[in-house]
Amino acid sequence: MGITQSTHSEPNMGKIVIVGAGASGISVLLHLVEKARHGKVLPLITIIEKDKRFGPGLAYSSFCSGTIINMQADTMGLYFNDPKHFSRWRQELSSGPFPSRDIYGQYLKICHNKHSLRLRTWG
Repeated sequence: MGITQSTHSEPNMGKIVIVGAGASGISVLLHLVEKARHGKVLPLITIIEKDKRFGPGLAYSSFCSGTIINMQADTMGLYFNDPKHFSRWRQELSSGPFPSRDIYGQYLKICHNKHSLRLRTWG
């Protein structure tokens, strides 16, 4: 399934294609959104994803429920300048610094949904 989202595109610019809308793809997309928020003009952005859901990918989906992430939560934030964003977002802290993978998948999905709305309003 291919979804095209663009922000402030100029006619002579190239294109950006993000393959996969799991953790890495969402991270790249959010980085581009931050650039656009600060005035950077971006070309057309196309996201190619086989699943209907954006965010968790297989590694952080409900299929991996019960397995923990293998890095401390304080390093898993999606924002380069805010690595503890995920830790602050988490409401469930009983699992300590290594929460389950599906909780991180929920975080990815929510971050994508938040910024997807912003992208759609930009065009």
